[in-house]
Amino acid sequence: MPTRFRFSALWGGGAACPIVALGWSLALGHGVEYQLTFDHQTGRIQSRQIVSTDVRPATLTDLTRIYVMPFTVADGTTPALHPAAQAAWYSKPDITGYPSGNGLCYQWDMASPTGGQIAGSGWSWKDSTTLPNLAGTTFTYQFTDRLLKWDGTQFTSAAAGVTQLQAFRGDATTAPTVATTTASGAALAYTAVSTATQSTNPHSNAGFRLLGDGVSFAPEASGPATDGIYLQGMQVASNATIPGGGGVGASDPLYMVFYKNTSFEDAYAVAVSFATAHAIPLNQIQAVPEPTGLMLVAGGAVLAAAGLMRRFRRRNGT
Repeated sequence: MPTRFRFSALWGGGAACPIVALGWSLALGHGVEYQLTFDHQTGRIQSRQIVSTDVRPATLTDLTRIYVMPFTVADGTTPALHPAAQAAWYSKPDITGYPSGNGLCYQWDMASPTGGQIAGSGWSWKDSTTLPNLAGTTFTYQFTDRLLKWDGTQFTSAAAGVTQLQAFRGDATTAPTVATTTASGAALAYTAVSTATQSTNPHSNAGFRLLGDGVSFAPEASGPATDGIYLQGMQVASNATIPGGGGVGASDPLYMVFYKNTSFEDAYAVAVSFATAHAIPLNQIQAVPEPTGLMLVAGGAVLAAAGLMRRFRRRNGT
């Protein structure tokens, strides 16, 4: 049986990456989100690292498109004031009591009464004549495929079988109020950014949990047969517009590489292999939470990924 524990985390240094600490009871607030920026040259949203919105970074993190993170199981005893935390396998990063995961951080400079931004973020809240104004606009996760599973040489839906992800939003005090099962064309929409205040909407949560047998979220429905490494592709879109004409383009596809009851090293090696095959720079992979000695692990993962690529090419006759 898998180890079961209450969700908790510590926040480490660097780009505010979460570091899991089992057994702690540390209330940190709202959650962890992708830091999003706008690239004026391409007219598209850019995805950056997953950050803590409890210690909002004042500068930009690195461009990132692949996020490697574990599935961990909540036993249903997560604090009673958060009934959304039913027993299930959840994506993790996480914090105490919030079975959320990786939402959106469309953040700007909170010190500015109107239109402020983190230097270089490309966003404005409102009243800018040159930057996209976020007030009154919405963001959406658009899923590019259903949940896929690594079969030893590639990610396939056949390997995943009926196992799927539910993407959900809620306030963490009730059952999820907005949810969708991930599939090509499925989407998870956010409410509009406030037009009245900056104080309540610099970020918003989203979560992901396994629908193991296609019916139930209970941990036993995601038994040993669902162990392994998974891939979920998506894009982030917005209906914000650029002053003077034109809409804000969706991000390039970004990918979550989840692993369940398997090692981080294997999952990271698969992420490196996938990045190489899709011409994604290896420095655009983020491990969340970041393990101790990541650089040593990453070096080994590159070598392991080379072996994976050789097996993939032999299988496909290339």
